[in-house]
Amino acid sequence: MKSTLIVVALCSLSILPAMAPAAPAAGSHVPSLGEILHSLLGNLANFTAQASPASDAATKSAPRQAPTHRHLVTGCPAGSTLDPNGTCHGGSIGTENLLMSDSTSDPHSVLRQELAELLRGEHAHVGFEAAVRNVPPGLRGATPDGVEHSLWQLLEHLRLGQWDILEFSRDPAHVSPAWPEGYWPAGGAEPPDEAAWDGAVAAFRADLEAFVRLVGDPAADLLTPFPHGKGQTLLREAMLIADHNSYHLGQIVALRRLLGDWPPAK
Repeated sequence: MKSTLIVVALCSLSILPAMAPAAPAAGSHVPSLGEILHSLLGNLANFTAQASPASDAATKSAPRQAPTHRHLVTGCPAGSTLDPNGTCHGGSIGTENLLMSDSTSDPHSVLRQELAELLRGEHAHVGFEAAVRNVPPGLRGATPDGVEHSLWQLLEHLRLGQWDILEFSRDPAHVSPAWPEGYWPAGGAEPPDEAAWDGAVAAFRADLEAFVRLVGDPAADLLTPFPHGKGQTLLREAMLIADHNSYHLGQIVALRRLLGDWPPAK
């Protein structure tokens, strides 16, 4: 109601010149600007007194429109999925923790969505799925001249680093491996077997999804330092994962190119 009165008053002031007589008759009284404003305010007071308070009450009692829920990762409406071409389709998402609401219920909802895009997106570089797709078993332990780590070692280093950050972020009792040997596979350049490669790929994927769910939870504090850390926050750890992953994914792509295995075979 107050905003309505202000708008009415401003509109009235804008037409004041039109209200003034063009040529007042000789000897007649010309109202001053103060008198005109006084008259206007009196009319507005009468208007306010006559207005029914029911409109304000109805506005306050009207149910608030439910927020639009969207999938935190894909941006599709709840209940739909995103195909490889970027089109939303009807269906069940299956994990309510991946839903985000509007900023009225979570002031950091936009930030959470951007973090999910940063962690899973491919806006600036090749993503994890493409980087490790269809690597021939015979190349997984190869180390060309001048290359320090094999594809297997890089994959395990990515998995171990991401796992450590995830557990540190959600478990105060987590103990990190020894640095640096605890973040690299102990068996050398070759994976123990094909199952080890597939297991590392699946574990990396599962931990990434777990971290996306963690930062996407409106109850998760992004900005307050962990009580068990040294100033680290969940926001910092999310950016650390994205930074670390992008660096070593670039190494994987470069190594596959050296090995004559890029782009991946379809």
